[in-house]
Amino acid sequence: SQYRYLKAGVWVPSIVDDFDISYAENIGAAYATATMNYGRISAVVGLRGEYTYSDARESGVSQNYFSLFPNANLSVALDKSGKHSLVAQYSRNIARPSFWNLTPNRQQVSDYTFQSGNPLLKPQYTDNITVTAVVAYKYSLTLGMNIRHDAIQRIVLQDPNNPQMMELTYKNLPTDNFYLASLNLPFNVTKWWDWNTNITGLISKQRITEDSQFEVNRLAQWNSNMTFKLPKKFFIDVYYQGMTSAKVSNIRMNSYHTMTLNIKKQIKDSWTLQCGLQNIVRAR
Repeated sequence: SQYRYLKAGVWVPSIVDDFDISYAENIGAAYATATMNYGRISAVVGLRGEYTYSDARESGVSQNYFSLFPNANLSVALDKSGKHSLVAQYSRNIARPSFWNLTPNRQQVSDYTFQSGNPLLKPQYTDNITVTAVVAYKYSLTLGMNIRHDAIQRIVLQDPNNPQMMELTYKNLPTDNFYLASLNLPFNVTKWWDWNTNITGLISKQRITEDSQFEVNRLAQWNSNMTFKLPKKFFIDVYYQGMTSAKVSNIRMNSYHTMTLNIKKQIKDSWTLQCGLQNIVRAR
């Protein structure tokens, strides 16, 4: 990015610094899996090892690290047909900081706010544990937790050099865990009306600094999708989603909901004509 302004017909360098965040990221991995089936019980376990090396060409930011990612899946059929089952899962994954997050260049957002990256960011690791009950092949209830280590979150700070300026940057939080319950309800109301609804409740537990108190926040998310099958291969899709207000890091997000309507016409077997309206109902 280069910043110039026009003065007397000549493009003059701005007081804002030019910057280049192009970078190379290389990942090497090896993994192994094993499976087991015994009656109504089946299991899959695996282990993946990854080495990551990344380097920015201009900013001088580079990272390299090795990580192990175990995973396991245990499924138990509660009847002979497998119509009802219990599934327990564990996995560990990674969220690597991008160079937008790492590069410390200041980018002006408004007269009182700028954003910048944090070159000291570490990758975020998450241990995911879930238990799911499946009924009639399709209805499901999931209970789980996401234990995040060095969670990467956006945070608002006061500029130490100018108290009137606010800085949007990124930070690894010492604690940022989620506990969830999710209900999935697909219905075939009639042969021409399909309705799928998902409702998720979340409780987050976080600390912004090592010596700060734990904060507990509650959040609900929902989405509902209806498809109406009309004559002559016409379809109507109605999608509604929303969430309650929530606090992430030290940033408060307002509640919102929105609805989208799409009308589709299938032409032969491979073409679809679609017309839609977004934000029919939209509130924050």
